[in-house]
Amino acid sequence: QPGSIVNGHVVDENGTEISDTQVIFDNPDTGIYVSATTDINGDYSISIPLGRYNVQVVSTFINTYYYSEHEILPGMTILDIKTKTGT
Repeated sequence: QPGSIVNGHVVDENGTEISDTQVIFDNPDTGIYVSATTDINGDYSISIPLGRYNVQVVSTFINTYYYSEHEILPGMTILDIKTKTGT
């Protein structure tokens, strides 16, 4: 199945990098569910099949969230994420 490499950077609403956080890609049409963990600088990289994904950021250490839909296209994709403070 054709795929793409997605690289990104995760920060909170103040621009601070968020490390050790899950970036989850879920395609409800195909059932594909994959995730990557951010490094100490808030960066992640994942190889993923092409398609439309619900993308969310989940952190057990801080109260932030992000949820959006993104189309993963051929070639390398950059998906930088800015989270919001949860309640």
